[in-house]
Amino acid sequence: MADALLLSAPLAAAIVISLALAGFAWWKSARKVRKLFFTMNLSLAFLSACYWMELASPTLEGKLFWNGLEYVVNVTMPVLFLLYTYTFLGKSIVWRWKVIPFLLMVPVITLGLLWTNDVHHLFYRQVGLSGEPFTSFTLTYGIGFVIHSAYSLGLLFISVFSLASAYLRSSRMHRRQIMPVLAASLIPIVALAIGLPRAFPLSLTYFFVIGFTAAAVLLFIGSFKYELFDVVPLALEGIVEAVDDGIIVTDTKGRLLFVNDLLLRRMGMSREEAYAKPLSTISPQLTECVEKARDGETVTLALPGDDAIYMVKVTHILDSEGPPTSELLTLRDITEEKRNSERLRMANLKLSLLASVTRHDILNQLTIIRGYGELMARGKAEAASCERYGGEIASAGASIERQLRFIADYQSLGEASPRWQSAEKVVHRARELGLGGDLKVTIDLDAIELLADPLLESVFSILLDNTVRHGVRATEVMIWNEEGEGGEMVIVYQDNGVGVAWEDKEHIFEVGHGKGGGLGLHLAREILEVSGMHMHENGEPGKCARFKMIVPPDRWRRSGISDQGAPSGTGPGRLPLGPRGENRA
Repeated sequence: MADALLLSAPLAAAIVISLALAGFAWWKSARKVRKLFFTMNLSLAFLSACYWMELASPTLEGKLFWNGLEYVVNVTMPVLFLLYTYTFLGKSIVWRWKVIPFLLMVPVITLGLLWTNDVHHLFYRQVGLSGEPFTSFTLTYGIGFVIHSAYSLGLLFISVFSLASAYLRSSRMHRRQIMPVLAASLIPIVALAIGLPRAFPLSLTYFFVIGFTAAAVLLFIGSFKYELFDVVPLALEGIVEAVDDGIIVTDTKGRLLFVNDLLLRRMGMSREEAYAKPLSTISPQLTECVEKARDGETVTLALPGDDAIYMVKVTHILDSEGPPTSELLTLRDITEEKRNSERLRMANLKLSLLASVTRHDILNQLTIIRGYGELMARGKAEAASCERYGGEIASAGASIERQLRFIADYQSLGEASPRWQSAEKVVHRARELGLGGDLKVTIDLDAIELLADPLLESVFSILLDNTVRHGVRATEVMIWNEEGEGGEMVIVYQDNGVGVAWEDKEHIFEVGHGKGGGLGLHLAREILEVSGMHMHENGEPGKCARFKMIVPPDRWRRSGISDQGAPSGTGPGRLPLGPRGENRA
């Protein structure tokens, strides 16, 4: 009896440990893998208690009774462990009602053979008692026991094989999560391998209890260290890696449980750097967006070093019962949608502008042409008047031409991707259009390139035309560049005309301002704005008009090779250009 009590001490410990682990699993949440962990440990506590009673029972009938109850757990525990393994791996097929009854067929038959063994002796061929060193069974196993043992070991080997396969094909992060479960699945196999040969005067149940209790403890330790109960099912990893969205799964404490490769690459992080870290320490910007998204706001995010724009969506991951266990953060790339939306917005603005400006102005100019044309057609006007009428008609026609040119340029604005262009070559092309008349144009630009809309040369064409039409006494234009303190590049266009009055400086870029309707300068500024640049006028009224174009650091670069067809070199040695762009010595 003393030996039996000594052996019962590990069983008592197993009961306490199993009940504690069952309580832990129940307290954690109701997720399926936790439910199974709870059921397994509660079953182990029941098994340990039954085996304790078996050891304490002095009669054969008592021992057989408790042994019959023990096998309720003995036959079902391998099935529970297989279900635990497949649930952990995310293979939900095991939960189908067609599968679970199939898995329980052999255990049910085993229990039937055991409980009716007195009739056929197929489970135990002989049963007796031995008093050395304590009262225990002397058994001779039958075919029913062999089938039960082979089936139980087979289920355990399937669990080991499934876990090992998942381990080999998984990422490093998930390997750390699989390892405790894999190690736990090997312990019962080792325990059964020790107990089956009956080399020790102990029941196989004793090794069964010790083996599965040790496995449960290992799973418990792994759950705290590697968040086994909170991990994304591994079978889903391939799915989330295949989508084009960024995927993040966090636990209830905001720690990252999973980040797909797409988002890791764009965040410039490894799995090891991200795993189990609080989201707030990895990306405060994303954390702020998540807080807003939880409140129902539509949130967009631009990651550092990434040109893409993401829409952040937060989804609570719920069990079939109980509170949320984790959060799913989805970062959907809406960059192209944003671009299309911006293109549509710009197109609508263009249409609105064109409808409000061109319709009115062109009709006015046509009215002028028709009116003067009718006067000349009557033949009653004097020669001097006819000459004046002809000039007005020509002026109205030129105005219509400018408006039509504006319409064509404005419609194409922003449609083409920006490209690197030689600043010097752009100015030369604009000068060659002849819009500058007889102006003397001095170009002193460094060998720089600008990342801008293809319509960039129209900016300088418009400025030259503006000088000719509104500069009054302007005879000279100078164009040069200077680097700003913040790394930006400033391109300066300056003439020696009458300049812009102080009261007009804020309005010269507005449509409808001035005699020419403000179309040209408005278009020039729009071209620069589309290219990420800005232009303002800061000349001295009565002395000069000066337009400064501000180019951000990421929109300009130095070029060591001048474009063919354009004069090369920089600095004071540059020759000024005369009319039509020819060099003037």
